[in-house]
Amino acid sequence: MRTTDLRKRCERRIDVLGLPVRFGIGEVCERLESHVGKRIELIPMALPPASPLGLLITDEHGHSVIYEESASPIHRQQIIFHELAHLLLGHTGHPIGDDRRHCMFVHIDREIQGQVLARSCGSTEQETEAEMTATLLLQRAHRSSRPVTVAADPAIADIVRRLDNSL
Repeated sequence: MRTTDLRKRCERRIDVLGLPVRFGIGEVCERLESHVGKRIELIPMALPPASPLGLLITDEHGHSVIYEESASPIHRQQIIFHELAHLLLGHTGHPIGDDRRHCMFVHIDREIQGQVLARSCGSTEQETEAEMTATLLLQRAHRSSRPVTVAADPAIADIVRRLDNSL
């Protein structure tokens, strides 16, 4: 799939949330909870070395996004938006069951009949789609929080507006 087609598809999915001009992770979670009909919990955690920096666990109670607590603020946002993008895009993970080969799963009760979707578990297509969606959410969140200054010269102002819209 071409990048431009992927980008347009991801943008359409984000638009379904009806996010306001100014938003953060909390607003995305609220809108997504309404969209998927289940609660979303964000859980910072010190993840083991060589494990994914984020994962999504879904069970009968809702969705939990686990993310590396030591990540920088911007990286943390990207990780969380990536995992939330999997929900928005309808991606499914792998049943946890008794498959506890991954050291990050040792803290999960065996009784949980949920699914886990970590960056290393999904298909390449799903991961690419989630990463594109996360990047677009991050761009929108940060663009909406900063004012665009426009040059006094109308020709320059038009160029600045077009450049800002293309980012």
